Amino acid sequence: MYFSRLKPNLKNSFEVSQAAFDDHYKEHQVLWNLFPHDPNKERDFLFRFIVENNLPVYYILSEREPVKQPIGWQLEGPKEYQPVIKEGLQLHFSLRVNPVVTRKNNDKPGANNKSRHDVVMELRNTYKSSGQKRSEWPPIASMAEQAGLEWLEKRQEKLGFTFLRTNVLVEGYHRIQFRKKGGQKPIQFGVIDFSGILTVSDEEKFRNTLYKGVGKGRGFGCGLLLIKKL
Repeated sequence: MYFSRLKPNLKNSFEVSQAAFDDHYKEHQVLWNLFPHDPNKERDFLFRFIVENNLPVYYILSEREPVKQPIGWQLEGPKEYQPVIKEGLQLHFSLRVNPVVTRKNNDKPGANNKSRHDVVMELRNTYKSSGQKRSEWPPIASMAEQAGLEWLEKRQEKLGFTFLRTNVLVEGYHRIQFRKKGGQKPIQFGVIDFSGILTVSDEEKFRNTLYKGVGKGRGFGCGLLLIKKL
């Protein structure tokens, strides 16, 4: 595995402004172009967009070594990614995820009768169907904290780590919408940002989580678990 950092080349600010990724679909396509062209290759990288010092920065974890870089951008690394993981190790983490639950649609027979639902919107709809006045609903940030932490807690064993709610912060929630090139129906999904402290409970599962990512939306900047020592 390789870990890279893509940031603007400040020596050419005009080209940076021209190269800036103006939508999520274009963003994904440009990142694909960092790697050797292989029409039969499935996506084998995760990435995370972060604003650092008012500049856009991309962290990229990939199976293949990136060999190209967009005009106006500077590729730092790549370096081999082989973190030392031990059961009981405590780490600070940052994670952006698309938290969803899968529900059966009984009105739609057949194999494709399941659909994904944003956990925050699911909770919001619970208040909506309860008949409670909207003015009495908790703010959306509180809903995101409740639904997001519950979603992450349920996946602790599978992901190979544990955490205490008091040690994890839900930094924000927002909805993303965009269209694929030539697509008619827009793609929409919700995103939650977490940060906090975790404890490794299973070395093999945790390493798989680092390399494969968490949740859905991995092709659009979700799922990469960033870690560092306390």
